[in-house]
Amino acid sequence: MNILILDKTFQTVAIVDYFESVLWNDRYAKSGDFEIYTTPDSDIVSFVSNGYYLWNKESEHQMIMERIVVSSENDGGNKLIVSGRSLESILDRRILWDKTTLNGNLQNEIKRLLNENFINPTDPNRKIENMVFLDSTDEKITSLTIDSLECEAGKEIYDIVEGLCETYKIGFKLIMDDDYNFVFSLYCGEDRSYNQEGNPYITFSKKYQNLIDSEYVEDSKDYKTLTLVVHENGEGELRSETTVSISDDTGLYRREIFTTANNIEDSDTPEQILTKMIHDGRETLNENRVQKDFECELDPKQVFVYGKDFYLGDVVQVVDNYGIEFRARVTEYMRSYSDSGIEEYPSFEVVDDYFEGE
Repeated sequence: MNILILDKTFQTVAIVDYFESVLWNDRYAKSGDFEIYTTPDSDIVSFVSNGYYLWNKESEHQMIMERIVVSSENDGGNKLIVSGRSLESILDRRILWDKTTLNGNLQNEIKRLLNENFINPTDPNRKIENMVFLDSTDEKITSLTIDSLECEAGKEIYDIVEGLCETYKIGFKLIMDDDYNFVFSLYCGEDRSYNQEGNPYITFSKKYQNLIDSEYVEDSKDYKTLTLVVHENGEGELRSETTVSISDDTGLYRREIFTTANNIEDSDTPEQILTKMIHDGRETLNENRVQKDFECELDPKQVFVYGKDFYLGDVVQVVDNYGIEFRARVTEYMRSYSDSGIEEYPSFEVVDDYFEGE
């Protein structure tokens, strides 16, 4: 495995072909990250610089060097550690200068955010010349809409985009193309679980001998089933309230939480107010769902190959060591390179029906 180092003009200046270990982590709806462990006397040390880029042929994502650590120890264990994040992190370099309302088609509104703050801002000093927006034609993306989401001035664009993608269960990526443009796009993984018939099934299980180690975590500590949503005026006086729930549980199994609707304007109609309150209530319940996560190490000789048979964002079928079976979305994919070989660690988020597709 070779990693190319590109300088700030995107010229290749070195090849990382000697190292103790490399961790390379791609993510579906967040920026990825990396860490390189080597020695200060390695050939690459003179080419390590914050702001330089890394290219790995085994990943479609490129990384940016952001942190360099050189440590010296008495026993001679000198280390050079280089780390950083993927190109998606560039979105945290801009904030909203004015309060902005997002309403309507999701892709168009995210495109507007990027146009106004990166691609074609009114202030030329904010413009990133080589950033472009690639429109998705996937109906799973083009059919999504936002209901009057208020974004306060000062909020980072990255946080807005990440939050929207997390809510709608879609991914985003910023990829360097052959002409060194930073191409932003939204995407949605394919369903390869048993719940569909259009794609070949992808199943991870000890039975199929494609899992080495695994860990399933289910955490209901913060789980809530119903939220009381209130709209108050500036003096804290109640104007209206409603409830939003995800189950009909009562008695011992009813779990309540409180939500204040903060994105309501004085000019909103009663219908608009109710729509916004329901939206905020759903966000609260989505943030307080039962957390179900699955991590595993894949057998590198497995039948299903990442990047060929399945990708980030895909929904697959998983059966753990104790027979617990579920559909899960591939949210992260980490590769570990070292003298002992390559190890691959996908992370999954168990798919449930919390307002799915709404």
